[in-house]
Amino acid sequence: MQSRTRGGFGADGRGQAHTIEVALAALIVVSAIGAAMQVTPPTAVPASSAAVDDDPLYRTSAVDLLETGAATGALLETVLYWDPVAGTFASTAADHPSGDATRLPTAFGRTLERTLVRRGLGFTLSVVYHTEHTAGRPTVVRQPIVESGVPHASAVAASRVVTIPKNASLTAPGVEDRRLDALDASSGERFYVPPSDDGAVYAAVEVELVVWRS
Repeated sequence: MQSRTRGGFGADGRGQAHTIEVALAALIVVSAIGAAMQVTPPTAVPASSAAVDDDPLYRTSAVDLLETGAATGALLETVLYWDPVAGTFASTAADHPSGDATRLPTAFGRTLERTLVRRGLGFTLSVVYHTEHTAGRPTVVRQPIVESGVPHASAVAASRVVTIPKNASLTAPGVEDRRLDALDASSGERFYVPPSDDGAVYAAVEVELVVWRS
């Protein structure tokens, strides 16, 4: 059952980053003891070649990370880590064997580095949402947040819906004072997902984590 994430991150949210990271680590240890949850092969891997890794560790790791991230608010912080002028997530270059990976300097991003990369696992983190096509049909958009390589046949994926409050503020450096409901597309500042008409909810997005053995 999906739980709603807590309110937006502003300047005060940055001061909670360390607390969130510590809470993530503790919750992951606890949740790893639970029963394995089913995950599905990522869409990035062709169905004909997908051979999902049967190791329960890989099957539970992606789910546990997303669930604990949602419980602490770290997922909400991450989906708001957006540069409205550049039109990208504010990730930074990282030194990975793939040579083209990035690092996400949020509590959740640091947890992914510590929990997955240091154990020799590759991952991609994306946000998936719907936009209305010009013909009136919804279009699914997958926006990469951070990547540590290219998924292959042993990859597994899990996803978690994150609800973004309308009064939420961006969390990337230098734009923490920008509230979503105050962004003006005409000024060149925009958020990646369009707002909904659902009262206090700005939008609901799906965070997808793909994990594989490097």
